[in-house]
Amino acid sequence: FPLNKKNIILFVGKLNQTKGYDLFLKATSKFISQNKNWTAIAVGSESRRVIKKNSNIVELGEITNSDVLKLLSKSKISVANSTWNEPLGRLPIESASRGCFPIVSNMGGLTETLAEKFSILSKNTAEELLKKILFLKKNPKKLLKLQKKTFKNFTQDLAAKTKELDKIRTEAASTLTSVFELNGRPSNRRNPDPGIAKSVNHRTQVRRIFNTA
Repeated sequence: FPLNKKNIILFVGKLNQTKGYDLFLKATSKFISQNKNWTAIAVGSESRRVIKKNSNIVELGEITNSDVLKLLSKSKISVANSTWNEPLGRLPIESASRGCFPIVSNMGGLTETLAEKFSILSKNTAEELLKKILFLKKNPKKLLKLQKKTFKNFTQDLAAKTKELDKIRTEAASTLTSVFELNGRPSNRRNPDPGIAKSVNHRTQVRRIFNTA
């Protein structure tokens, strides 16, 4: 288990509403304003950005995956709160491998590799996210227990599994694009129809990889 964890809440992904960054920003900005000994960090970018920056959030832009893993080793909490049905979620997996407790939305494949129900945002609102973060901050022993449990339950070879997941991600994106084109509609991989996303059975493959089927 990584030692010397710091009071960091980490977001990794596109800084847009589809990824839930607006909800992350709203929740953590309020939290940080009241808890100055914590830091909220966002990794990622958005070329068509509409969400305004907030002085309470440290934005690092694009960094390498190895640097993301280093950040996860230092962070106590990570957030992956997408608002659409993602075929799979990489951040919760990498978080578990570094003893960082993940909080995720109940959308698509984000929950497929998690065994801890407290990780899941049932409503995926800024208020619910803030409530979970406040609870973990006020209960450091509980947070540490959850971090260690998540870390202990991760028994996979991260490098090997990441390659498999990236392959599934590519196949899923390709399938979605083909479905839209067959229906005579332009592909919109940033925000595909939830029904079509659900019809793509790549989440079964994720369960198989992590032995959760």
